[in-house]
Amino acid sequence: MSIFAYQALKGLQLTERSVVELMTKLETHSFEVGDDIGEVGGSGLHLICDGLVMSSLSNGWGAPSAIDMYGPNTWVGGAGVFGTEDAATRYICLAPSRVIHLPLVASEDYSSSERAFQDFISKLLRWRDGHHMAMISASKATQPGARIALLLAILARGIRCSHSHLPLTSQANGPVVPANQSVIADYVGLSRSVVSRHLQALVSAGLMRLNYGSIEFLNTPSWEALYQAHVHNTLKQQRSLAELFGAVHSPLAA
Repeated sequence: MSIFAYQALKGLQLTERSVVELMTKLETHSFEVGDDIGEVGGSGLHLICDGLVMSSLSNGWGAPSAIDMYGPNTWVGGAGVFGTEDAATRYICLAPSRVIHLPLVASEDYSSSERAFQDFISKLLRWRDGHHMAMISASKATQPGARIALLLAILARGIRCSHSHLPLTSQANGPVVPANQSVIADYVGLSRSVVSRHLQALVSAGLMRLNYGSIEFLNTPSWEALYQAHVHNTLKQQRSLAELFGAVHSPLAA
């Protein structure tokens, strides 16, 4: 854990001295499906080492509203650090997960004294705001196939780059998301039967593989092209699933 944690803290653009000091304050926790990482880890920043975590907003009545899903190497939490995430945001494990916890008081000590850290968080906030705006826009697609494809493209990119503004590594395939079709249905806000039908179309097109308890994105360039077309508003009209990928030169099989 020490090497992974050291590299993660360095990734926050903290100085060597600060990283060494913070290493002594880190705690590691393991969670099962359904666990709320905030209830055990407490307030502060949480680094997902492995697994899958969904953020949700509790409004005090009814079921929590899902916000997003986060995979390995992603920092979450820290009310006041990650802007739109506040004390009402919960982080629920969708798969067995291992998480490193950095107590909030520790991160607050450095938020005012480390300029590079401040700049990093500012860039991260801008990227995540854009990410969530893309999700809101995609969720308004009236065609179920378009809604599913766009939200999956956004999910794939978020997990591939750890929900960060940092450059992506080149991957022909990936990522593998440890979520079943019911979780994906909740994520896109459609029935499982509708989602299953469109996922099978993506499988037939060679864009996805469905495994037991997980989905695997294939042909990363096609998903990235769809993501870019969406965020740059070049998809000028509501389209079907086949039309979406056709517009980015990755036609689905008939």
